[in-house]
Amino acid sequence: MQKFILAVSCVLITISGFSQTKPKELPADPAKWSMEDMKRFAALPPSEQEMLKKKMLQQAEGQLKQKADAINLTIDETILPATQIKPPVLDLKRISAIPVTPPTRQQLLQNVSKMELALKKTLPPQTVQSVEEFAADKSVKEIQSASAGGWYDSKPEAALLLGMKAVTKDPADAVGLNNLAALLSMTGMEQHAIPVLQHCLETHPESATLLNNMGQAWLGLGDLVKSKQFLKRCLELDDMNPEANRSMAMICLFGNDITNALKHFEKEMQVGQRKSSLAQLVKSGHRDKINIAALRKQKMQLDGTDNRDFFEEINLNKFKIPPPPDNSRASAAWKKENEALLQSITQEMLFWMNVGQPTQEEMEADGKRNPGIYHDLVNELLSDLGNKYSHLLGIIDEDDVPYLTQLQEAWAQKDHEIKCPEPPFSPGNTAAVFAAYEKQCCDLKTPFIDELMFKHNSFVSAKIKDAQSNYKQYINGLINIVQLDPGPGNKIMVYRTVSQYFAFLATAIGSYQVLDPYITCKEGISNAQAGAIIESARTVDLQCPSWLKLNISLKIAKLKADCNGYNIEADIYKLIQVGAEKKFKTGTSTLYVGAGISGSFKKLASGSIKQQFYIVFDHNNEFADLGMRGSASGDLVSGAVGAGFSYDFAMNAGFNAQGSVKSNWITNWEKAITYVAK
Repeated sequence: MQKFILAVSCVLITISGFSQTKPKELPADPAKWSMEDMKRFAALPPSEQEMLKKKMLQQAEGQLKQKADAINLTIDETILPATQIKPPVLDLKRISAIPVTPPTRQQLLQNVSKMELALKKTLPPQTVQSVEEFAADKSVKEIQSASAGGWYDSKPEAALLLGMKAVTKDPADAVGLNNLAALLSMTGMEQHAIPVLQHCLETHPESATLLNNMGQAWLGLGDLVKSKQFLKRCLELDDMNPEANRSMAMICLFGNDITNALKHFEKEMQVGQRKSSLAQLVKSGHRDKINIAALRKQKMQLDGTDNRDFFEEINLNKFKIPPPPDNSRASAAWKKENEALLQSITQEMLFWMNVGQPTQEEMEADGKRNPGIYHDLVNELLSDLGNKYSHLLGIIDEDDVPYLTQLQEAWAQKDHEIKCPEPPFSPGNTAAVFAAYEKQCCDLKTPFIDELMFKHNSFVSAKIKDAQSNYKQYINGLINIVQLDPGPGNKIMVYRTVSQYFAFLATAIGSYQVLDPYITCKEGISNAQAGAIIESARTVDLQCPSWLKLNISLKIAKLKADCNGYNIEADIYKLIQVGAEKKFKTGTSTLYVGAGISGSFKKLASGSIKQQFYIVFDHNNEFADLGMRGSASGDLVSGAVGAGFSYDFAMNAGFNAQGSVKSNWITNWEKAITYVAK
């Protein structure tokens, strides 16, 4: 049977892999299609493709059924994709043979004896003899057990004969009578099962089992009205009865009552998920309305088998996501403390990723492996599990971005608005004075950096906690499901998921805002010391003497100096400028190099242009910043004499531009440079 199903699957795969062709011109067997056939199929409209696929699928299933009949093999037609289950036809002939009133015990025994005699005549003598010998010295319970075993061992005739023997030995035993009725219904003799059940219901009218079997018998005879009556009474007594719920679901489907059909399918699947019910649910077109994974979890809870924590068993719980640092001053230590953890997480991710790469042998073995009995159920459960958790395993989703962006923008705005105090000008300023003012700037900026870290990390921590909990439930659910069909492909899927979990851990740690202290924050001075130094600092407010204002042009350089600082600049070939600046007030030094031109350039324009790359050092001669700056003036800018534009873009200080014209001067500059180069 599995080979036949595999053959049908191959046909389906072949059909679905093509695109379109005229049906009448194609061979009936897609395996015999030529490349031209495939091209013709690809040219068909989608509606004609579907019609052809359906026709060929029906042909393939018909061939499968013929081959199964030839070797006396029973096929569960409910799982065949092209076979639609139809309501049973009302069998009036068999129904007319059922007595109107329940038989008495004497009448029942007479009927059983007649059926037993007729059955013996149809069975091989050795089968009859072995049943007689077994039943002669066995108890009723032992005979009943043997009857059930014979049915599940695909020996329905022997099972039925043993069931009759059990009833003959103890005609008052309701269990034996019910089992016999069930065997009669399952072998297609519902008209003989119903009188047995009528007799039992006379003394046990509230038996959900008897009511269910009566409903199944009437369903087999095609009387959906009577079947529904008995099944409804059964479910009033036992609302989780799986057989009654399945049959009620089918009756509702036959009547196009989708809402109640889904309700009964859902109750059935809380107890057990059978392949035929899954197939009918899919064929109904409403598969997505039932979460089979959630139903299976409920079933496991009822059975008490849902307490295994696979997440803990494979030691995934050992990897803890550390809480973020409390503030920017703790960032450096936090990074150092968690460096080894990140390395371990990366190694685990790579390990599980490697074991999740199938070998050629594993791929071939998985391709040849016959699907297990739970193969279809596993696929449906995995589909539901993925639908439930796939969107819950990330940390930051699209809806979170505006809030996190707003936090960044608010911090940037506050940082821009805060102006750090500058030390007073005094010839006696020392490095300690500058350090004190830097400390004051640090104290002004740090609260806003820490505020950003706190708000961002508090928000992200809650998201990480939820996502990690979902990941744990997802992995537990995945392993639980895969246990039903632990083939190489499913195992590899688990390995890759665990690898993805470690990637999630690394991403979670990296999603924190771990900011370094503001650039002016340095060790070595306390708030009290900084305050004392600033209080003692004096501002010397002197008029700058005329002799200290210098502007000297040398042969290749210019020197400018005043009370605020000095600048030395040299022109190389009147195009390249190099220079150095010193600010007395802040103690900073700047080295720069760039291009600069000035004058008139034919009829193009006139004015001056500068563009420089610079490096800034603080009062301790330590690196502080680097950037680009430039300026333009005259009609190079906008055609209007006196117009000007300047910009300054630094790594730490940010971007600053002045002037209203931001494009014309670039074009004019390029023209001017071209003229100078000539």
